[in-house]
Amino acid sequence: MKYRSDIQGLRAIAVLSVFLFHLNKDIMPGGFIGVDIFFVISGFLISSIIFTQKEKKIFSFKEFYVSRIKRIVPAYYIMILVSMTAVSMVYLYSDIYPFRKSAATAVLFVSNTYFSTLDTYFGATSAENPLLHTWTLAIEMQFYLLLPLAIIFFSKKNIRIITIGAIVVLTAYCQYNLLAGGRQDQMYYSLLARIPEFLLGVSINLLSPKLKQYFGGNNVVSVVGLVLIAGSLFFINEQTLFPGLVALIPCLGACFLLLSEGSVVNKVLSQNKLVYIGEISYSLYLWHWPVFAVLRYYNNDYYFSPLNALAACALVVILSIVSYQFFEKPIRKATKKKLLLILASMGCLLIFTGFAMTSIGTWKQYPFRYSEPLGLGLETHAENMNNTNKLNLLGNVCAKDTILLIGDSHGLVYKVYFDELGKQNDFALQSITNNVYPPIPGIDKSDFENTKTYTQYRHLAAIVEDNVTAKKVILFCMSWKNADRFTGLPQLIDDFIKRLPADQNVIFLEDYPVSEINPLREYRDLVKDATKDYRFRLKTYSIPQNVMDVLNRYHNAHVLNVNDNGFYKDAPFYNDTLMYYDRNHLNRYAAENLAKLTGSRTNQFISKYFDTN
Repeated sequence: MKYRSDIQGLRAIAVLSVFLFHLNKDIMPGGFIGVDIFFVISGFLISSIIFTQKEKKIFSFKEFYVSRIKRIVPAYYIMILVSMTAVSMVYLYSDIYPFRKSAATAVLFVSNTYFSTLDTYFGATSAENPLLHTWTLAIEMQFYLLLPLAIIFFSKKNIRIITIGAIVVLTAYCQYNLLAGGRQDQMYYSLLARIPEFLLGVSINLLSPKLKQYFGGNNVVSVVGLVLIAGSLFFINEQTLFPGLVALIPCLGACFLLLSEGSVVNKVLSQNKLVYIGEISYSLYLWHWPVFAVLRYYNNDYYFSPLNALAACALVVILSIVSYQFFEKPIRKATKKKLLLILASMGCLLIFTGFAMTSIGTWKQYPFRYSEPLGLGLETHAENMNNTNKLNLLGNVCAKDTILLIGDSHGLVYKVYFDELGKQNDFALQSITNNVYPPIPGIDKSDFENTKTYTQYRHLAAIVEDNVTAKKVILFCMSWKNADRFTGLPQLIDDFIKRLPADQNVIFLEDYPVSEINPLREYRDLVKDATKDYRFRLKTYSIPQNVMDVLNRYHNAHVLNVNDNGFYKDAPFYNDTLMYYDRNHLNRYAAENLAKLTGSRTNQFISKYFDTN
C-alpha cells in the first residue's frame, strides 16, 4: 500500500497520549487508549500488506515473519537488556527476582499472561516494573502469528464474515467477563479481548472500496473520529470497565480517521513534526516506560517533581532517537544471516545478564529478617492457603492452649510477635491472613478490585468459619488505614462477633505506625548513619470510632495495643537498625524486639481469657 503520512500523525497522537498518561495519569486520565489506537493501526497496515501480496501471489509466511521480527525484536531486546542492567543497579536485591520473571516472559512475548496474574502487594509495584508495557508487544506478536493464517487460507468474502463475527463475539465475551465475571485485569491483558481492536483495522481494508466513496476526504467523518478519540482521552479512566464495549469508542475514532484520508484533520496529522514523532513512535513507546519506572523506584514516589519530569522526558527522547537511528532503521535492511547473528548475540546477552543481575548491582543482599516479608507463617497467608487448608502451629507447638489470629498482611508482623510470646508463655498460635482483605466473612464482592482477589478471600473466609469456634481466644488485626475501603465494616464485625459463643473472646489489635516512604529504598542501608538527615514520618491509624462502638456492646470483645511509643521514637530505626522493610510493614527484627519490650504486658492481658501458665 502507498505511504500515508497521516497514519504516522495518528501514531504520534497515540504514543503521546500513552506517554502523558504514564508520566502522570492525572494529566490525561484516558491516555492508555493510545494502545488501542495502535492496535487498530496495526490491523489496518498489516492486513493491507498481506491482502496486497496475496492478490499479487507473492505472499510468503517466511518473509512476513522475518519482516515483523526485524521491525520489532532487535530494538525490543536492546530495551530489555538496558532495563535489566538498570534494575540490577537500582533495585533492592529482593525485587530483582520477580523482575527476572517478567523479563523472561517479555523475551518470549508472553508477558501479557504474566502481568494478568501478577500480585505486587509486596515489593516493587507494577508502576515500578520497567517491562510492564511489554504486554502490548506480546499481544501484537501473538496477533501477527494468527492473522496471516486467516487471510491466506480464507477467501475475502469469508474473511469479512469471520472478521465481523469475531468482533461481535469477542467483544461480547470481554464485556461479559467485565460485568459478570469481574475479570478486568485478565481482560485488560487478554489477546482475545484485544483482537476486536485489530480486526476493526482489518475491516477497514475489507470494506474500504465501498466506504471510501462515503468517507474519503470527508471532514465531518474526520472530526467525529477526532472527537471520539479526544473524548476518550479525558472521559475514560482507570475505573472504567475496559476494554470491552467502551474500547470501541476510540477504536472507531481511529477507523474514521483511517477512512477519511485527504480531510482537513488528516492533513493536520500529516504535518512534518507529527510525522517524525510517528516514525519514532515505536522507540518512544519502548523507552518511555522503563525510564519512568526506574525513576519512580529510585525516587520512592509515583509522582515526579517538575525537574525530574523534565529530565525523564529528555532522557526518553534521547534514547528513542538513538534507538531509531542506530537499531530500528539499519536492522530493517539487514540480511537474514545478519539478523540471525544479531538475534543469537542478543539471546546470549539476555541469558547472561539474567543470571548475572544479582551480581552486577551495588546492592548487597540484606538478611531476610530486615528486608523482606517476614517469612514466618507465609504458608497460611493469601494465595499460599490455596495449596493446603492446614493451619500450622507457631509459638509453643506442644501447648494445650491455641490462639487463632486472622487479619490482613499486618498479621504477618503479629505472627512473629505472638510466636515469640507463645514460646515464652506456653501457648500456640494458628493464623489465617490475606493481602488487604482480612478473611472475616461477609465482605461485599464490590469492595474487591478483581475476581481473583475475591475468590482468594472467599477461600480464606471459609477456612476461618471452619476453625474460628474451636479456639477460646481469637486475635483480629488489620491495617485500620484501609477501614474505609470496606462496605459496612462495623456491621461485618458485629455479625462476626454475634456468631461466636459467649465464652469465646475476640481481641482486636490496634495497628502499629506506618511510614509515608519505604525507608530501605530511601536510605539504602540497614544501619543508621549519624551524618545523614533522615526525613521520616510515621502515622498511626487507630480503630475507627464506629468499630469501637460495636466492640463496646460485647463483653467478649476487647482491644489490645501491643505498641510502645518509646519503641518508635527513633523510627525508622530501633537501636540504630532499620525496623521497616517497606512503608507498611515492620521487619522481623522489629517484631521480635517489640515482643521483648511489650510481651510481658501483652501476656498479662491475654492470660485473663485462658490460663497461659
